[in-house]
Amino acid sequence: MFESSAISTFPHYSSLKQQVSNDPPPHIFKKQRLKFNPACSQAPNFGNFDSFNVSEESMNDDHDSSPPEDDSVLSDQESSVDDNVHDNVWEEDEPFFTNVHSHATSGYTSFTTSQKCVTALMLLLDSLECPDYAFEEILNWARNAYVAGFDFNPKCKQRLGNLKWMYKSIHNAFQMLPSLKAIDLPEPLCHATTMDVIYYDFVPQILSLLQNKELMSGANLVLDPTNPLAMFVPDDGRLGEALSGSVYRKMYDELVDDPSKQLLCPLICYTDATQIDTLSRFSIEPFLFTIAILSQPTRCKASAWRPFGYVQHIQSNLHSNNSILSGAAKARNYHAQLSAMLESLKKVQTGEDP
Repeated sequence: MFESSAISTFPHYSSLKQQVSNDPPPHIFKKQRLKFNPACSQAPNFGNFDSFNVSEESMNDDHDSSPPEDDSVLSDQESSVDDNVHDNVWEEDEPFFTNVHSHATSGYTSFTTSQKCVTALMLLLDSLECPDYAFEEILNWARNAYVAGFDFNPKCKQRLGNLKWMYKSIHNAFQMLPSLKAIDLPEPLCHATTMDVIYYDFVPQILSLLQNKELMSGANLVLDPTNPLAMFVPDDGRLGEALSGSVYRKMYDELVDDPSKQLLCPLICYTDATQIDTLSRFSIEPFLFTIAILSQPTRCKASAWRPFGYVQHIQSNLHSNNSILSGAAKARNYHAQLSAMLESLKKVQTGEDP
């Protein structure tokens, strides 16, 4: 917003003022226009905007402070000048930096390269609906990447292309991805008799736990460091850890034939559904497992768990043979999904997948 003394320096100001005075004022309030920073009104000459640079120090104000509400109304003179400024607003279809250069040289305020880059990044994050903290995180990443020598011109320009070489560089990485398996529903639905189940191969999942150097450390395990294959015995003789109960001791006696070569590693399974939308219409239920040789504090970490798969919830209003599915029928369909997820575990236990 300009002061009257500053506006008088604009070319053809007198003719603009006379024209505005003859026009009815209601059109002024139709929409709010872009207004200049009031601090810019202190510039000695507004006739040449190219000679005026926005100071970068003015951008370093405390981000916690917010400008006061501006309830002022544009005067006739300000609105007319603002109409001329409106012609310099960037078009969405034009590239940002090309647009900045063209408008800066055509009579609009010129900005430094740093200010142009910051503005472009903010526009990009806003268009992607990123959270506010993403701005600082990206700047920190870019600064560290520049210091490390990154030229910001990778061979693969798309995310999928980079994921492919990442998977190829890690052994068995593709085997860690989920797969789909079609199963026959024990209780068919009115619109479907089969269902696709999302499952993971058990062997790569458990190997990713057993070969994890951070998890497989003495501080995270309940095994005896001097004899890790021996039966677990609590130091205080009390029940506490998952391996301190009678079921574990019974399993050890039945399954371990050679204590010098075999390690009993029981599994702990967990599943729980959670809503993923505000109206509770959609839910997700991961079926997870971990190994019981990890201590209880370690098992509380998300990195200590691996998925068997994901359970799909069948809506309660779906019908089977023109009748509402009973609780037992829903349970049979539910267990059919779990059975498909545990198929790879069954092959390991029976020796089909050594």
